[in-house]
Amino acid sequence: MADGRKNNGGHSTKGKAGRKPKSDEEAKLALMRSVLPDEEFMKRVAKKIKEGSETLMKLWFEHLYGKPKERKDINLSGEVKTFDKVFIKPPLEDE
Repeated sequence: MADGRKNNGGHSTKGKAGRKPKSDEEAKLALMRSVLPDEEFMKRVAKKIKEGSETLMKLWFEHLYGKPKERKDINLSGEVKTFDKVFIKPPLEDE
């Protein structure tokens, strides 16, 4: 007696998994370049970086020198660190 799993429906990943076809990527790049050519784009990015755009500077640095490695300090000794709460009374408006 079959358990009926083949009747569960589900979905097929055939044709949907993996990278999109190169022709799709090239079409998107062509459309993007028709709106703003590479040279004009780079001029605008350079201008924003010179103006101090932190987001663009970070992105530029990561592409130029590589993204820094993330490090996590995980304490596996079972020790729990607690901190005492300190309450500070706010100054009165009259003072």
